Amino acid sequence: MIISKHEASTSLREIAAVHQRSATLQNYQHFVPYMIIWGVVCLFANGLCDFYPAQAGLVWPVLSILGGGASFMLGARTKALRRAASGSSAHEAVTHQGWRTALTAVVLFGFFYATFAVLPATGNLQATAFISLFFMFAYMIHGAWAGLRVFLIGFIAAAAILYGYFALSTHQYLWIGVCAGGALIAGGLWVKKT
Repeated sequence: MIISKHEASTSLREIAAVHQRSATLQNYQHFVPYMIIWGVVCLFANGLCDFYPAQAGLVWPVLSILGGGASFMLGARTKALRRAASGSSAHEAVTHQGWRTALTAVVLFGFFYATFAVLPATGNLQATAFISLFFMFAYMIHGAWAGLRVFLIGFIAAAAILYGYFALSTHQYLWIGVCAGGALIAGGLWVKKT
C-alpha cells in the first residue's frame, strides 16, 4: 500500500493533535489536586472571615499554613510514587521541582508583603480581594499555556470577585470565598472529569 504525501501529512497532523491533547490533559491532572486544596482553604478562610471579621488577620495565616502542609504532603506522595515508578532520575527531577515550588511560595509571600508595604490595604477585605484576584489572574496566565478551561475558571472567578467587592454591602468575604474557592474546587472537579 502506497501512502500519498497528503495522507502522510494529514496523519502527522492528527498525531500531533493527539499528542498535544494528551499533554494538556496530563497537565490538568497534575494541577487538579492543588486546585481543590486551595479552593477549600480559600472557601473556609473567607467563610470564617465573614463570620469572625476581627480574626481575619489570624485566619488566613493559619489556613494558609495548613494548605501549604497539605500541598507539601501531596507533593511528597507524588514524588514517592514517581520515584517508585521511574527510578532515581525521576527522583532527582521531582526533588529539583520541590525546591522550586518552595522558592515560588517564598517569592509569593514576599510579593504580597512588599505590595502591602508599598500600597497598604485599607482593610482585611481589600487585602483578601487583592490576593484572591492575584491568584485568579495567575490561573488565567497558567490557562493561557495549559488550556482554556483553567483560563475560564480564573476569568469567571475574577469577574465575580470584582462584582461582589464593589456591588455587595454584606457577606463580601463569603462571596469571595464562594467565588474563588468554589471556582477552584468546581474547576478542579470539571478538569478531572476530562
